[in-house]
Amino acid sequence: MKKLIWPFVILVVIGVFGGRAWYLHKQAESETNVVKIGAVLPMTGNVPDDGDMTNKVMREALEEFNKTSDVKVKLITEDGKFTAKDSISAFRKLQSQDVDIIFVYGDVPTIAISPISQEQNLPIYACACKTVKLGVNTFPDTKYLIDYISDFAINDLKVSNAAIFHVKGPEPELMADHFEKRLTEKNIPILKKQVYTDNSSGIRSLVNKVLQENPEVIAVFGWGPTYPIVLNKLREQGFKGVILTDWNVTSYRNEIQPTEYPLYWTDTRFDIDSNNPEIKSFVNFFKQKYNKMPSSFAMINYISAGIIANAIKSPNYSVNDVYERILHTKDFPSILGPVSIGEDRHMRLPLVIKQLQPDGTTTVIKE
Repeated sequence: MKKLIWPFVILVVIGVFGGRAWYLHKQAESETNVVKIGAVLPMTGNVPDDGDMTNKVMREALEEFNKTSDVKVKLITEDGKFTAKDSISAFRKLQSQDVDIIFVYGDVPTIAISPISQEQNLPIYACACKTVKLGVNTFPDTKYLIDYISDFAINDLKVSNAAIFHVKGPEPELMADHFEKRLTEKNIPILKKQVYTDNSSGIRSLVNKVLQENPEVIAVFGWGPTYPIVLNKLREQGFKGVILTDWNVTSYRNEIQPTEYPLYWTDTRFDIDSNNPEIKSFVNFFKQKYNKMPSSFAMINYISAGIIANAIKSPNYSVNDVYERILHTKDFPSILGPVSIGEDRHMRLPLVIKQLQPDGTTTVIKE
């Protein structure tokens, strides 16, 4: 009986290991023309919704690319938790998986990873306001955004004075300083410059300090849970003038109380209420598939993934070649119009000025 069992066992072992070897061979063969893009995303931590949405839109963009390309692109994500330490750890994990094209979401992770990428001569692609020393920012330059809303205040609204509210932090401070510079160059005084923290306590008294100056226009720059509170408190406490702000309105629009008084902001052409057929189709598709509305940031990352993939011409790519092609991106066709990478290595998107309507919808008033 034992003589009959052993040949059977040997055949089973050979079958199992032979099958495993065949599977591994076919898997390696199938990945011969696959390029791996790694992404450090905040899947948990302070902004998990941003990480989740970025993950979804990047995969959609790469899936579209793969339909028409001989070279296939695969996205591998690691959770950076939106902290410096965890983002560096996520970056190391991606490197261990033979990923050498790396996308990073957010200022904090980008600032942490940038020195390492520079030391290793490995460009990163960052959705961040902070300019990276070696890489490309897939987020428009802060001054580029603020120039647009400043020009609107100066040339269209013809304001005579203004006040500024901004959350504490390097980037909002840069926004506030640049807005102030642009207006004072035209002899338009800034009556008050008020800083607030990402904490809702004390907002009412800070708002009162600004309103005591009777400004014609109040510019609000920031993000986080206090951002919509500031916008709402200004109206609740009687401000009937013009509010100007950055494009974070899009992310917090459901939390901002619409009024009859003007609220304008800089944004891209993207809007969930847009009648543009391409944008409308994308919004409907995303909502049906993921049961949530895409944001402006999601659209930027969708475009970013397309630009990165478009720069990969063959499976035998060179990281430096891909980097150079991305740097020289001009008029890349996107849902929002032609997109380029500027000399400052930041993405250049077509911008518009939007206005929040009393019914809560938005209207583009300047392109």
